[in-house]
Amino acid sequence: MRPVYRLALMLTLAGGCGTSTPDEPPTPTPTTPAPSTAAPPLAQQPSCPSVQVFGSMQRFREGDLSQTVALADLDWSETTIALGATAGKTAEITAVDGQLWVVAPAAQGVEVQHHPQSQGGSLLAVATPATWDEGRPIGATDVTSILAEVASERAGTPCAGADAVPFIVRGRAEALTWSIVGQPSGKQGSEQDVDVVIVGLWAPGARGEYVPPSLDGHLHVVAPSANVAGHLVSVRLAGGATLHLPTGAP
Repeated sequence: MRPVYRLALMLTLAGGCGTSTPDEPPTPTPTTPAPSTAAPPLAQQPSCPSVQVFGSMQRFREGDLSQTVALADLDWSETTIALGATAGKTAEITAVDGQLWVVAPAAQGVEVQHHPQSQGGSLLAVATPATWDEGRPIGATDVTSILAEVASERAGTPCAGADAVPFIVRGRAEALTWSIVGQPSGKQGSEQDVDVVIVGLWAPGARGEYVPPSLDGHLHVVAPSANVAGHLVSVRLAGGATLHLPTGAP
């Protein structure tokens, strides 16, 4: 028998018909919760956007020009870049700034399509960053030095250790040479003193897949004032060009 009840019984027996007072529950003693030892959740680190690749240059060399992807089936956004060629190798494909350029040789210059819903790609490489950074000035003036600067500047970005890095260069070209595929033959042209947007993929490990065997990357160019876009053969950039790299994957 608990001591408090034994005392109440003794008082009752000693006092006859006296009324006993029931026990009151003890007042709880406030306690301070122990600090949690669980580690806080790790913040998700931004990652380099992946590159979707459809087809390959090897297929081209083997003569297979069939469609590997329908352009209408892809998700296009303002941040998407793409470069490649259409099924049948009849036109060059370039995407940047929310616009799709499909450019084919024509009797007079080139034919440009901006909304080719029915087109398909034979070789196409596509990347969609979440956003692009504000850009940094670069000293590169030609294709080789642009690729070298991308390789150097990717440190400190989500693409620091990536095998493939999408990039954009904006500036003015003192001179450039472009080329486009076509059937029965393609076309090459040149422009001077024009504003350009260069889109590319630095990917030395993809040589022969979607990167020319002699380069560390694949570059396309858009020259809006000349109404042309296509593969960038050569360029001489004026001062003041900027390089833009991804801030992460969507």
